[in-house]
Amino acid sequence: MDNNARMYEEERTVDIMLLLVEILRKIGIIFLWAALFAIIIGGVAAYRGYRAMGEAKNRIAEGSDLVVSDEARKQYDEALRLYEQQYESLNTQLDDIMAQISAKEESESDSFILSTRPEDYYKETVIYYVDTHYTVNTNGGEQQQNPINSIMQAYRVLIINDAFFSYLKENLSEEIDIADIKKLVQLDIDMDSAFLQLFVCGKTRKQADEILSLSAAYVEGSFDKISAAIGPYDIKVVETLGNSGEGIRGATEGVEEAWSVYLGELSASEEAIKERISALIKPEEPQPEVARKETTSLGALIRGAIKRSLLGGFIGAFLSIAYISVSFIMRDNALSEDELRNRFGLVVLSSAKRFSARKKWQKFLGKLAGDDKRVDGVEETALLATVNVSSILKATNREHEEILMVGRNRNMLVELSCLMYGINVIAAGDILVDRHAVEMLDDYTTVIIAEGKEDISYSEIGRECEKLKLLNKDIIGIVAL
Repeated sequence: MDNNARMYEEERTVDIMLLLVEILRKIGIIFLWAALFAIIIGGVAAYRGYRAMGEAKNRIAEGSDLVVSDEARKQYDEALRLYEQQYESLNTQLDDIMAQISAKEESESDSFILSTRPEDYYKETVIYYVDTHYTVNTNGGEQQQNPINSIMQAYRVLIINDAFFSYLKENLSEEIDIADIKKLVQLDIDMDSAFLQLFVCGKTRKQADEILSLSAAYVEGSFDKISAAIGPYDIKVVETLGNSGEGIRGATEGVEEAWSVYLGELSASEEAIKERISALIKPEEPQPEVARKETTSLGALIRGAIKRSLLGGFIGAFLSIAYISVSFIMRDNALSEDELRNRFGLVVLSSAKRFSARKKWQKFLGKLAGDDKRVDGVEETALLATVNVSSILKATNREHEEILMVGRNRNMLVELSCLMYGINVIAAGDILVDRHAVEMLDDYTTVIIAEGKEDISYSEIGRECEKLKLLNKDIIGIVAL
């Protein structure tokens, strides 16, 4: 893709000075918008103030000039909202604690351990002896290790495993929680003498016998698994002991004390929350007060209207400047000769001033816009273009060549062609939309573009240049009016 095909991809730039000139040029419109918004917003403020004055006078006449200020009402509503939130939160916490206390008291009454006195337990004991038939080798050969320790540890793990307690819970005739069963069954191991002592407790002799029977069956039923995993051995019942009426305080040791401490903490939390609830103070309704005179005085009305008018003026000015700026950027008018040279490589044959030098304001705008580097009027523009075109034609030995002038405004082209004395300039038309102008291009190789700065955008000039380049036309330059 060559430079001509890339001219539409040029990044659009905004000349801040030209934008400022455009804004200053339409300063009258800005003041008009500012005045309009000032009148509207200030008038609305004055109308509301006038109505407030009338209402205040009516209240005074009726003896009802006592009012609750908006600020006091707002503070009361906020304080009431916080009070209700705190009250509801504390009551929710209190209900939760009371529910926990009730649940714990109910659990205490239903608990097997806590509902039975220690002296009412029945204790049963079965003593086992584990024999591995281990003998010491006196022949001096390799001595095998005695597996007794591993077997005893296997029984220890067996009794403390949850599977054992789940087995008891499923097979007991009376419903007992696993946590309570764990307190009713104990195992004592004597490694030195290879004795296992299994202690069980129950509320009644029958219950103790049942727990002992199930526990012994579970222990003895594990013989095959342990012997297969560790080695051969024998387990024998040495003695079974029953002792009715003997208390076993280890089953309830510390339970009642921990229970009491927990309930005490819940009760303390309950009392603390009740104290916090009683300490809450509901906010009082705001008392009405005399309406301040400033809100209904003529001076306050005038000051408020002036403030709103100034605000409206700033808003109107800002909106008008924003509209002018956006409109200027969107139009993208070809106002800068430097942009024409940099973007399209066009030679500016002559450029007309945009502002008159007769009025001070116009002269100031012209200075900002760079009019001091341009000529004044169509005739001067045509004469300067004539001189520049003549010099170019002489330099290229084409003094008698006819030149086609193209542009959007045909009347302007005709006027310029008539004023360019000594050069064969033929006025065509808009080559973008006029087919006759396009047909005339076939008879000419040299072209001049003539456009009004505020009548055409950079993109449209780019399209003209692109078309002329595609047709292999020699563009001498551009005349900007």
